[in-house]
Amino acid sequence: MLPFVASHNAISFDQDQGIVKVSGLDSDGNRKFADFELAYGMAADITRDFLRGFVPGVFCAFGMHRLLQLMLTIDSGEYKRLLLLIDNDAPA
Repeated sequence: MLPFVASHNAISFDQDQGIVKVSGLDSDGNRKFADFELAYGMAADITRDFLRGFVPGVFCAFGMHRLLQLMLTIDSGEYKRLLLLIDNDAPA
């Protein structure tokens, strides 16, 4: 799937010529961009570049969100009071 195409119906393949045909119509039939064709190699390069940036970016975003949640929890007053209570209840 090419990242700039909104619908799977917009992509067709010509096996004999080795090209990917992309239609510029959206699902409502409105023209979003001009139709064009790409060689298989060019389509693969575009998709590979998209995935190399998108997939690590998604994992980084989730990781940063979890790290922020952890930092906010540790910095909260309730968490610090809980740690003090646990420390005070420990046997000597």
